[in-house]
Amino acid sequence: MGPRRPAIAIALGLLLLAFLILVGLSLGSSTSLMSHDEGYYALQARWIVETGDWVTPRWWQEPLYDRTIGVQWLIAASYKLFGFCTTAVRLPALLSGLATLWLTFAIGDRLLPRPQALLAAGILLVTPLWFQYAQLATQDMPLLAVELLSIWALLQAVSGDRRANLWGFVAGLGVGLGFLIKGFMIGVPLLAIAPWFFWYAPKLLRNRGLWLGLIVGWIPVGIWLWGSQQRWGDLAIAQLFDKFFFLASEDLYSQPWTFYLWNLPLNAFPWPLFGLIGWVRLWLRPERDRDLQRHYQWLLGVYPLLLLLILSSFRTRTPYYALQLLPWVALLAAMSLSWLATSLKPSSGFSLSARQPTHRWTAMLSWTFGGLGLVLVLAAIALLSGQISALADPSLRPYGWVAIALGLGWLTLPIVYSQRQQLRKASLLWCCGWLLGPWLGLATVSHWHLLSDRSPVTRYALQQPAVQALLREAPVNFWAIDPVDGTTHQQWIQLALNSPRLGQRLQTITDRPAGDRVWVAPAQVPALPDNWQHRASMQGWVLVEAVLAPAPQVAVPVEPGPPPRD
Repeated sequence: MGPRRPAIAIALGLLLLAFLILVGLSLGSSTSLMSHDEGYYALQARWIVETGDWVTPRWWQEPLYDRTIGVQWLIAASYKLFGFCTTAVRLPALLSGLATLWLTFAIGDRLLPRPQALLAAGILLVTPLWFQYAQLATQDMPLLAVELLSIWALLQAVSGDRRANLWGFVAGLGVGLGFLIKGFMIGVPLLAIAPWFFWYAPKLLRNRGLWLGLIVGWIPVGIWLWGSQQRWGDLAIAQLFDKFFFLASEDLYSQPWTFYLWNLPLNAFPWPLFGLIGWVRLWLRPERDRDLQRHYQWLLGVYPLLLLLILSSFRTRTPYYALQLLPWVALLAAMSLSWLATSLKPSSGFSLSARQPTHRWTAMLSWTFGGLGLVLVLAAIALLSGQISALADPSLRPYGWVAIALGLGWLTLPIVYSQRQQLRKASLLWCCGWLLGPWLGLATVSHWHLLSDRSPVTRYALQQPAVQALLREAPVNFWAIDPVDGTTHQQWIQLALNSPRLGQRLQTITDRPAGDRVWVAPAQVPALPDNWQHRASMQGWVLVEAVLAPAPQVAVPVEPGPPPRD
């Protein structure tokens, strides 16, 4: 521990710096929120701050308990500190993402050699699906942080630490907090961890801190539900269960049970490939300390498998549910990468055992991904040079730079492999080469705001000075009658997010006072009375102002935005 501590501290500092650079590139005033579910949570948090009602999640004036309120509280607190801005909305997710990096390292440090734990955190950082949701103001990243914190605390408690009751308290606290963040989804990791908990860590049942944490963790949930019941009766409980049974039984978000078997490798490429190699080696590894071995194999081998089976058995299957698997994929991938790296040169310390793999596997992977990197670079050059007419769309150019960055990073792999005899730290450089390509690719993605600017056309249109002047002069209401189709609903959220002075949702616009301003949904535009003056328009929505008598139409043209990237 002693001699290695400075080196690990430096490595963790570099990892943090890499994360902050990626985040810094992705932030900026020229970004917009994703309508669902990011903009939805941002609006609910805004209504919490503006109304002072910290109990009711609402859609405009109506209570809507289709989800719990933990993330809205976090965003509302961020609003209080930093004001209404995109960065404030996404700050809880960014901090949660940083916590998951550290906790992945901390869990790996309990189960694996320390360099592999550090490598696992680096792999998680450059996993595309994880990086995407570290920038989205949704429930998923805070939930993952709470899950990992509880599992790390359980490992601390079961290891015989003299502060076992404290760690038990932290672990128990996560159950209630997880429910507050994402409702019944906290049941997925609870079911997956149950076999390890009851069969291999039964002494935790006697941990008084664990039971105290379970009680304390549910206190915020109880206060929230009690306050909701006092105000709205049984609406909160009824709507929460209705949403759960809807997701469990309806076909709206249903996918084949094999969905995660192809979707996870696609969204986390190439790490599930190495994770599978690591999972196989996990069971072939020679026996070591028996007490540690059972925790090691169950938490790295059985727990992620049970997570996958439980998620696959639930009728609603979406890409972001698989986010809970990514830290474990990263840990398994770090095992296999370090094992493969030992065939280059064992001097770096990335070794699992004395048995080294043959050069054939390391060479095959190096040249395969190096060749893939070369193909990406050549394809990107063709795209950027305009030689392919089918790819002449200017909105595709940023993806060409992403391909160049990723390809150049992967081209280092065959170079390091071919020069392994001359390089002093060949195995370490080879492992870093695997991280370099995805990191450069994600840095380019962040530079172009490909993930952080989700509605550039709408944002550009609403940021025109003439339109902003209209929106700042008076509160803007909305007239939209249910049912509202998906596209109209997304536009509605974007208009509300970009309104500096947000009004109310109206059921009718008759008898409104003069000067009242309203965004009117496309379906309601033909029914506009004559005493409304047309002031602006955007994607079928019309901004109108009430006048005492019919007035000539004076419209403010809204400049078209840049072409959408997708």
